[in-house]
Amino acid sequence: MNTRTLTFWSIPLLAGTLSTDVSLFGATISATYSFTGSAQHEVIANGFLTANGVGSGSVNGLNGVVFDTNNHINLTTLQNFGTFTMTFPDGDTAFGNLFEDDVNVSLMTFSGPFTQTLTFTGGSGAFANASGTLNGGGFIYPTYYSTSGAGSLTGPDLVSSPEPRSGVLLLIGLATAAIGRLRRSLGGCRQLGRSGQPEIADAVILNLHSS
Repeated sequence: MNTRTLTFWSIPLLAGTLSTDVSLFGATISATYSFTGSAQHEVIANGFLTANGVGSGSVNGLNGVVFDTNNHINLTTLQNFGTFTMTFPDGDTAFGNLFEDDVNVSLMTFSGPFTQTLTFTGGSGAFANASGTLNGGGFIYPTYYSTSGAGSLTGPDLVSSPEPRSGVLLLIGLATAAIGRLRRSLGGCRQLGRSGQPEIADAVILNLHSS
């Protein structure tokens, strides 16, 4: 006698090893930045120092990003209220308002640490209508500066890769739906146990006997 057994409840999900490349559009993404640059066209007038900053570096590990700033520093409070623009290698831009606390920067040596907040108000390409805040800081040296930080951005065209857990839930949902269809196709298949009482196969087992 040959016996074949099909156990639907033991269908392996392989969820623990799932990886997915599905992307989510219109997302909030984590972002990091790192730039090095210098100041140009410095002008001191009416108690303010204005200067253009020209830098370059990376955003989320993408190199070749240009970082332009327009700085407006109050020489009494050493607070900098300005603007910034990031230009990416593909031509996309992201821009917004810049705030720096330069209270620890020496005006005698034009050097010292600072903190920085970049508030995004828009952009072009993938950063169209982007918003969010990156917080960081760096150090001003007599001839250049360095800065880095992190935060999050939100935009209708931004892309975020889902966590592996999202893919696991997707696979589990697909597997559950497939099992439901199999159960319905069996028309409520029943199997008699040794006690002679019918058992509805929640975990369906079909025994096909041939002699």
